[in-house]
Amino acid sequence: MIATHSRTPFDAVTKLQYLDPASKVLRRYLAPGGAYNTCSFQWRDIIVKDARPTRSEFSLDTTGFCLVDHKSNVSNWNDRSQLEGLYTSETERLIKTITGADEVVGFEPTLRRVATTLQWQPFGSEVHIDYTTQTAEELIDTLLQAKGLDRTLFTRFECINLWRALSPAPQDYPLGICDARSVGPNECRPNYRIKVDVLPDPEDLPTQEPNPTPAADMFEFRPYHKWWFFSDMTAEEALIFKLYDSEKRGMRCPHTAFKDGLRANSKPRESVEIRTVVCYK
Repeated sequence: MIATHSRTPFDAVTKLQYLDPASKVLRRYLAPGGAYNTCSFQWRDIIVKDARPTRSEFSLDTTGFCLVDHKSNVSNWNDRSQLEGLYTSETERLIKTITGADEVVGFEPTLRRVATTLQWQPFGSEVHIDYTTQTAEELIDTLLQAKGLDRTLFTRFECINLWRALSPAPQDYPLGICDARSVGPNECRPNYRIKVDVLPDPEDLPTQEPNPTPAADMFEFRPYHKWWFFSDMTAEEALIFKLYDSEKRGMRCPHTAFKDGLRANSKPRESVEIRTVVCYK
């Protein structure tokens, strides 16, 4: 049983980037070591509450996210072979244990920090979910086919991410998670994800709409959204959150990095995120 801590929570008073409803073209261009969005955003004043003192109250089935204790055996996070081999296998086993799923497929372990390189990617600084419903369904089909798994053997699917802080606490840009119960329908729009070798000039973007391509959902501000984070995360903890559930379509968590300006002596955030598709018979 997870203990509930009684210490004073470190609630964060900050600003989050929500989608500007006036945005017309929504695209996210990604290149090695960089990315940007073509849409515009609005900064909103938000209190992100510290979930650590009451961490036992959060779960994938109720709020869409939870924090678990988990030590990885990865010895070098810059070693791509360890990320794609050992860490992916560890993640699959952990998610399978937590959810009781029959199959878990992990993919795209990604290192993130502010100063990006070919190895380290930027973290998302806007309120988003990695997949639209259509993108999630297409992703499930693609991964199951690649693994030689028959989709008809399963009755329910989830897309679940696992996030881990690698730098010492407190991190200057923690990950904020929106309680799935506070998110309503029709609050988001698809942002098409386009991978390129070199980022195009923002002042000279292609006018033609992209071919069918994966898309993330970008969210407009709603005053009833409830935001949480777990303060002082360590590398021996994992924040797990849901992005799609074929059985509970509304159970998914918008999320974003945010500036925690109230904490003294904060450290530059480095983190690793990995995605999974979770299958139930």
